[in-house]
Amino acid sequence: QNYYLQEYGKNTIFFPYGAEIVNSFDPIHLNRYYVAPYQYYLIIARLEPENNIELMIQSYIESGVEEQLLVIGNINQTYGKKIKEKFKSITRVNFLGGIYDKIIIDSLRHFTKLYLHGHSVGGTNPSLLEAMACSCLIAAHDNEFNRSVLEDAALYFANEQQLISHFKKTVASSFPQRQEMIDTNFDKVSTIYNWNKIISDHGNFFSKSLKLEV
Repeated sequence: QNYYLQEYGKNTIFFPYGAEIVNSFDPIHLNRYYVAPYQYYLIIARLEPENNIELMIQSYIESGVEEQLLVIGNINQTYGKKIKEKFKSITRVNFLGGIYDKIIIDSLRHFTKLYLHGHSVGGTNPSLLEAMACSCLIAAHDNEFNRSVLEDAALYFANEQQLISHFKKTVASSFPQRQEMIDTNFDKVSTIYNWNKIISDHGNFFSKSLKLEV
């Protein structure tokens, strides 16, 4: 929307992407990955350079936190194989491959101590909205796409030192903004990135457009 306004001076109608609110989680799904609730960190992404996988894993290692890091994403491609090979000696980093069962993924999201979102291109990312809908505390790559969605309700990083600092913050269970950030993002999915609202907005727009044409 900003691009069209800046480049062409044209106002547009903005329809966001959406996500489904998730209210049911089961810690039993964590057992197969040998982690306990709020005792692990999580990355879910395509294992590609623009998603800053290497930066996030390296920051995690250098932070010295003891809880495991779970990395979910298809490793059967060139970059995924490269990253797994680079960090294979770090037993705290677990590459789980692709997981496509939504019930399991949602529970893993919900019970993580910190969800790492390294996506740096491409607008509103569906997996970010899904993390918000699962009530995650989120550390996101600092760019206009992520900030437009999360605003002040996230921890941001642009380099290793910033992310290392966020890892260390999570060691303290009393991190004061944690629940406030989680609740704010959950409410955004309920009110802004809500599929029913988005569908209704589309319908209203098309109805209005048809009436104008008549």
